[in-house]
Amino acid sequence: MLFGYSALPEYCAAAKEIGYNYVELPGKVIAAMSDKEFSAFADKLPLPALGMNAFCPPTVVIAGPGYDIQFARQYVKGLAQRAAVLGIKMVGIGSPMSRILPDGFDTALAHTQIKEFLLETAYIFDQYGIYVCLEALATCYCNTVNTLKEATDIVRDLNCPNIQVVLDFYNMEHMGEEDISDAPFIHVHTSDDDGSPSLRSYLKPEKREIHQKRLRQLANAGYDGGVTLELDVPFDPRRAAYSLDILRQAIREE
Repeated sequence: MLFGYSALPEYCAAAKEIGYNYVELPGKVIAAMSDKEFSAFADKLPLPALGMNAFCPPTVVIAGPGYDIQFARQYVKGLAQRAAVLGIKMVGIGSPMSRILPDGFDTALAHTQIKEFLLETAYIFDQYGIYVCLEALATCYCNTVNTLKEATDIVRDLNCPNIQVVLDFYNMEHMGEEDISDAPFIHVHTSDDDGSPSLRSYLKPEKREIHQKRLRQLANAGYDGGVTLELDVPFDPRRAAYSLDILRQAIREE
């Protein structure tokens, strides 16, 4: 099992120094870089960038009013090219601000839009051998695809090998879901918070055993992919190291 840090570009070197195996980079930040900025960043990337989260800005609508697949396609094409240069293996489709529905919006239409968005995105990223993973987001973030079951049903209905699921323990905990399921996941996120869902943060000492139990369950189920610490708070080397120790200790105890 590999342990990653969801790092802004400026913290990648620090994540390597602490001992993380890889970084997971914010797609919307990578997409917003100028060509010169991106080239300089890619040339000096200090450790593997296996994943990408924070997929798109709110202007790229995944479902709801303003949905424009042609506009989205152009964004995805540019991001996919950069993801390939960085060596990205999977991208997570979360982006809550891009899938908040107004009251009364047709849920069936929203799911149709999400499915089209996923298929278009997967087709583009598949050209570079990169997986696309739908992420269920708790109701504290948005009102569309809030449970792992919903995400799993959509992915299984699409039946596209390049479209899978992100297992996010933080969102699952908020929705009262079980830690392990039969969802077709190929990547995992974890975090706690600093008092608010908008402050996803480092792992808390008092929840050490909860996090380690989750990882042991993953290992027992045969999972050996990446587990990313997904954060909103500023980089803190002490807490980053402590969180990594929690994750590593769970596997050492197996």
